[in-house]
Amino acid sequence: MVKVWLTKALRHEEEKGATPLPPFEISLERAIEKFHLAQEHWIASINHPPRLVQERILPAKFLDYSYVILEVPKNTQNWKAGFYRIPENMLTPTEAIELMTQEGWQQDK
Repeated sequence: MVKVWLTKALRHEEEKGATPLPPFEISLERAIEKFHLAQEHWIASINHPPRLVQERILPAKFLDYSYVILEVPKNTQNWKAGFYRIPENMLTPTEAIELMTQEGWQQDK
């Protein structure tokens, strides 16, 4: 199962981001179909979660979600384990929330 994380941009590497929503879990097939997951979206290994930094004034806790990150686990056939960032022109965090709500997906607990 692929985990879907919605994350916020940080002002700098040391900033603590607001606690993200618990991840949603979906099948790899659904991640490819609905979230446009592609192997070229890989950004970080499974052992090094990404910290996405953006120049801005406000701390992360005051901002909306900025990124849709998918976590592909080890031993996923034909896929490199790690974190994949879905480009915003393909799917925004708001659209991802709408998709998850429409499909009735359950949060990972």
